[in-house]
Amino acid sequence: MPVESTVWAYNLFETCLWSAIGLGLLICACRPREKHRLFCLYGALSFALFAASEVIEMHTGAWWKPLWLLALKASCTFLVAGLIFWWIRIQGGRDHAFNVLRGRERLR
Repeated sequence: MPVESTVWAYNLFETCLWSAIGLGLLICACRPREKHRLFCLYGALSFALFAASEVIEMHTGAWWKPLWLLALKASCTFLVAGLIFWWIRIQGGRDHAFNVLRGRERLR
């Protein structure tokens, strides 16, 4: 399999992954009595942008050209980092969040 086909297939996988995460968060935001609706909407938008950047990358062949695609990908990375910090805050702080990730505590 040529390298271009492998890279294209990987980008397609990433597109599907980011789209699935975004769709899951959008469904979560639409649930009645959702306590963290804004978080879910922000996450859905962030991952939708990430998926769109992957589709554009598939057509341009590189993540760094054109330059605005690089800026979009950097923005998406910062958005996802913001989501992580927001999730830690929602979970009651860093210690609780890390204990959840380690399996020592349950989500609140």
